[in-house]
Amino acid sequence: MSGARAGALAAGLARAGARGRAALGAQRGPHSAPANDPAVPRAWSSASTNASSPTGGAPAGSEAEAVAHAKAVASGAVGVVGLGAIGSRLARRLVRVGGRPVHVFDKDPAAAARVVAELGGAATLAASPAALAAACASVVTSLPDADAAADVWLHPGHGLLAANGASARRTLTLGVDVSTTGPAPARTIAAATAAVGVAFVSAPLSGGVAGADAGSLTFLVGATSPAATAAAAPLLHAMGRRVIVVDAGDAGAGQVAKLANQLALAAQMAGVCEALAYGAAAGIAPDRIAAVLAASTGASWSAEVACPAPGVVADAPSSHGYAGGFAVRLMVKDLELAAASWGGGESEGGGGLPPSSRLPLAAAAAALFRRAAAAGAGDLDFSVLYREVYKEGK
Repeated sequence: MSGARAGALAAGLARAGARGRAALGAQRGPHSAPANDPAVPRAWSSASTNASSPTGGAPAGSEAEAVAHAKAVASGAVGVVGLGAIGSRLARRLVRVGGRPVHVFDKDPAAAARVVAELGGAATLAASPAALAAACASVVTSLPDADAAADVWLHPGHGLLAANGASARRTLTLGVDVSTTGPAPARTIAAATAAVGVAFVSAPLSGGVAGADAGSLTFLVGATSPAATAAAAPLLHAMGRRVIVVDAGDAGAGQVAKLANQLALAAQMAGVCEALAYGAAAGIAPDRIAAVLAASTGASWSAEVACPAPGVVADAPSSHGYAGGFAVRLMVKDLELAAASWGGGESEGGGGLPPSSRLPLAAAAAALFRRAAAAGAGDLDFSVLYREVYKEGK
């Protein structure tokens, strides 16, 4: 590639990052930041850093590295591991919006078969994550928790970075994990990928199933280098709308931002459920209280978009038996991750929220969501709190 063409490509990546930061008005979803998000993302750039080079040639973060990554991921198949409610939709958008063929893998053969059947010749089934990595320059993983992410990325036999997958190390140049795992697991995977010359972006997503369908997801990026964020830009913009680079030099930073959002969201939903239940106990219909909240200082996504009272918002999970949306068990997991990683702590085993937690509101909310899970609603949308805890909406 000529110097002029390389410079043009690097400039194009910078423009793509600018578009990701400037895009506003994304559809708000179960984990999405408000349109007037106060966070000021760091510049999406290819400025030099002192990190070791993911490509083994140019210094990490340099223009040359950005160009190398761009060439690797701008064409050819993308691997997608984890084909649940979110991952299957990401694979679909990579094909239909990004124009890229995909290689797919899921531990559930039926889930993988459904994606291959839907996408036809654009999707190829891989035998394992290691086999998938051997065929793709870039991989996107969408997994339920840190244990699943560690298995997919680090397992010595079948993982993306498996010791028996030497060819994968030469093929795979970029990994993007959109799972919510907590900061320490993301940093662990980043260190392992760097050791084998793979750039890594941890970009937990906000927007849920509805956002994945609409292409309105927000990605909260932490990465191994600014060049890694630039290399991931085409994939992230194919899968969603907004990209907020929280810290381009810390792979755990996007995880911290995601968990901060979840802390606020859990308290918000619990508060809306309680407000609606209070009104109902006084004989005021939920739709009237919801209208008051929407027009007052109590306005929120939980009241206006995902109203927990059935029949108030037609598209809300509550109006469909609380099916779909964001599962109660996943909210509990996220609150536990936040408590365990307070202040940069490295103990992220989901051990619960002790009474002495530095996050007392999260502890109270987690107790409520655990009650809902214990009642058998763990796989239902977290707005089911209204029904299971406050005994309304039945």
